[in-house]
Amino acid sequence: MATNPMKRKSNNAFLLGVLVTLLISACIIAFLLLQMKKMSEEISSEEDPLVNVIALTKNVQSGQEITDDMLKTLTIKKSMLPGDAESNFDRFSNYKLTTADGKEIETLLDENNQAVMYIINGTNKNDKTRLYKEANSNDYYTLTNQNEKQYVKLNTSALIAKINMAENTVLTLDMVAKSDETITDDVRRQEYNCIVLPLDLQTNNYIDVRLMLPNGQDFIVVAKKQVTVPLNTDGTTNEDTIWMNLSEDETLTMSSAIVEAFKITGAKLYATVYTDAGMQEPATPTYPVNAEATALIQNNPNILQEAKDKLYQRYTQEFQNMRNNEINQAIQAQEDADANYQEQMQESITKSKEDRQKYLQTVTQY
Repeated sequence: MATNPMKRKSNNAFLLGVLVTLLISACIIAFLLLQMKKMSEEISSEEDPLVNVIALTKNVQSGQEITDDMLKTLTIKKSMLPGDAESNFDRFSNYKLTTADGKEIETLLDENNQAVMYIINGTNKNDKTRLYKEANSNDYYTLTNQNEKQYVKLNTSALIAKINMAENTVLTLDMVAKSDETITDDVRRQEYNCIVLPLDLQTNNYIDVRLMLPNGQDFIVVAKKQVTVPLNTDGTTNEDTIWMNLSEDETLTMSSAIVEAFKITGAKLYATVYTDAGMQEPATPTYPVNAEATALIQNNPNILQEAKDKLYQRYTQEFQNMRNNEINQAIQAQEDADANYQEQMQESITKSKEDRQKYLQTVTQY
């Protein structure tokens, strides 16, 4: 049966109206949903604002030095942060500093989130002096009561990780520590190839260098030193050579220990690795330096006074008695000490090199 054209037109108009109404309603609902979402995000943002923090750009191991290129800024929600997360790069830079006489530098944040430095004058943390950095230079100073500048010499120590941390880890000052190796004017990189090295020693490991005598005595010569294992010209790891940064007194202490290690038959100069360098405190050196090395320090005008004092204090009457009773007696007991010197040195170096070479070849195969 034929449909009335007027009725068909009316039906179409009705359907079109319904469709338009549905589309408008959908748009209104979508708009309202978007507005509600926006309002919810704004409320959430007010309750949990975004903050900038300092994080790592790569994985680090316990005891590894953290340099500026390993730090970056991340923006994350405040609720996701530990309470002591850091957002100011200056806090980490200033944390590395100490005064030349060993006083601690404390860095706080002012109301503008800027790092402000203080020198801690004693065991009382409240006894502190404001420290200023001179504009356009690396000089630091304090102000006297007459508001005059009094310049202060600072030492810099490396920033090291206390624990293993993965990339993007948000840093706090509790996760890092100052290296025990402060950078002073007399620090030099020294190369040694006469120390018996652990088979798996790697660059950035921390070691103690020890002297073992045949009578069972074992002395710590230098403590908690970060090592670099150099590469050969063909790119392979050197088997028996390490580099260490040593102060002048530590260099002379090593020289003394090396000579005695090879004058005494059965003595060994060797290295031990810290298993968790970031958390472990450095050992205290116990090796009594001989009188000749002490005299050299006292007579050498190129050695800083601080280095002189350190070594001279170590050469106390107690250590002198230890030397007379133990080390000197061991040397005197060796009738062929001088003739044995070169042979023992070469044997130790050769043995160290062979063992390291076998280990490194095994590592390379895998």
